[in-house]
Amino acid sequence: MSVARLDEALKDAGIPIVGVSGVQGDVRVWFQSATVQQKIDAAAIVAGYDWTPRRLKGPLALIAEIANLTAADRNRLLAATAADLLRRVPRVAMRLGINIEGDEPDV
Repeated sequence: MSVARLDEALKDAGIPIVGVSGVQGDVRVWFQSATVQQKIDAAAIVAGYDWTPRRLKGPLALIAEIANLTAADRNRLLAATAADLLRRVPRVAMRLGINIEGDEPDV
């Protein structure tokens, strides 16, 4: 799971990558048209990456944390979660009678 989180961290930093593989101390990053600066930034992210094993928080702990968010942050979280779900299940909103789809014609 750590490599998946590293992949996400690189993509969140705006670095165009195809993917990441490896383990701590032996990481390979596949770039997709990255600039020299983006490759330097990626190397810094990899070097500073925290490889500490992580586990998922329980639902009640997450609900408590969400309850403590501001209304604006809860709305941002909701929108991001909905967008992620729509990308994975494009017609989920349509099934609920909400007129939005997660895919579009590829023309």
